[in-house]
Amino acid sequence: MDFTSETIKKSPKQKSRNELLTQVYLPLAFSILVFLVLAIMVSIASGPGSVNVHHWANISIIYLSIPLMLFWIIFLALLIALIIGMGKLINWIPVPIKNLNLILLKIALWMWNFSEKVSAPFISFQSKTYGLKKGLSFTKRVSK
Repeated sequence: MDFTSETIKKSPKQKSRNELLTQVYLPLAFSILVFLVLAIMVSIASGPGSVNVHHWANISIIYLSIPLMLFWIIFLALLIALIIGMGKLINWIPVPIKNLNLILLKIALWMWNFSEKVSAPFISFQSKTYGLKKGLSFTKRVSK
């Protein structure tokens, strides 16, 4: 029997492990290795007194910090607008909320009255029949 020709099916756990290895750990290890090699090459290229590397490092820091500063300025502006908007909203909300509360109370009162009108005939009929049954059973009481 030749086992090499048969396809061996992998379990979902094994497939997941293989996908995790190929999609996460392999690219992560490769990029870490590339950055380590670049760092070693920079440290070798920059000998004592090498001004060129420091000059380009300062330029790259400026290029990296400008977009970050723009992002934080936009975030700060949004935060300030949110704080101002919340302050105005807190001053404006009580009157409409009070009006909404009155409307909801009127709706609740209307529903209460409607349910009372609908259920009143049934309740009175049941109470009258129960009273009649009790009254009739009272008269049929057998004394000892």
